[in-house]
Amino acid sequence: MLVIFLSSLALAFSGAMMPGSMLTYTIRQSLNAGPHSGFIVTGGHAILEIILIALIFMGFDIILQSNAAQIGIGIIGGLLLIYMGLDMILSSIKKKVKIELESSNSDTKNMFYSGIVISAANPYFILWWAVIGLGLLLQAYKSFGTAGVFAVC
Repeated sequence: MLVIFLSSLALAFSGAMMPGSMLTYTIRQSLNAGPHSGFIVTGGHAILEIILIALIFMGFDIILQSNAAQIGIGIIGGLLLIYMGLDMILSSIKKKVKIELESSNSDTKNMFYSGIVISAANPYFILWWAVIGLGLLLQAYKSFGTAGVFAVC
């Protein structure tokens, strides 16, 4: 079970370090509201993962593993990333990109919900669970039952 836990931890760190909307939002909130905001944002992400794990055990994995879902997630996610990349490039060319640090504390409730929404809107979140997370989760469940699932989480 230690191997499953350490594998999950390494995978989680690799995902957390990937540049993207969640990392950007978390850094911004940390600069605005302090270091506690990282725990709040990732709390929202964790709730979404718990819901997804419950759905997987209720049979949602069949949908995630289907070719149509894989293709749809890939196309929609790819188009969204292209749009976001082009928007960032055009904004930087037009010099509309700026970073402002607010001195007021952000609403913790909004940070929590933003963690959920940003994760759910990331096409690679679902794709990761369909390809990597599902296999790891099912392997842990087959080997150690519910305790294995908790080790993955």
